[in-house]
Amino acid sequence: VIGGSNDSRDPLGYSNETYVFALKVKTGEIVWTSPTIGSPVGIAVSNGVAVVSGWRNSAVVGFDAETGKRLWQFVLDPISAFPVDPMPVAISGNGVFFGTANGGGFFRLNIMSGKKEWQNVKVSSDSPCVIARSNIFVV
Repeated sequence: VIGGSNDSRDPLGYSNETYVFALKVKTGEIVWTSPTIGSPVGIAVSNGVAVVSGWRNSAVVGFDAETGKRLWQFVLDPISAFPVDPMPVAISGNGVFFGTANGGGFFRLNIMSGKKEWQNVKVSSDSPCVIARSNIFVV
């Protein structure tokens, strides 16, 4: 679950602080809470890592799914005056895949380290991708 705190709000009433929450499936009890950055747009979990992507921070962040400890953070380089924001991620094997808004390209990160494994600058997408068999489908 991704959410905000009611403690700090901007003039429009939105929270300025965002968090990742792990909740117990049966009870809804909070297992852990960890601060994240920007405005998260998606979360995916695999291989013991919860991966969050976010607007306004141009970053993808990996958290230990059991403890909430931040493991890594991958920050995208701006290509112009506009930020390059990652879209919701998809995970397959050890790969974290996502497109970017504002022309940053399409990426594969290593889920354990957060290191970039490749970038395709010819493909950008502000929509989530889907992985099936050996292909990534992007619109």
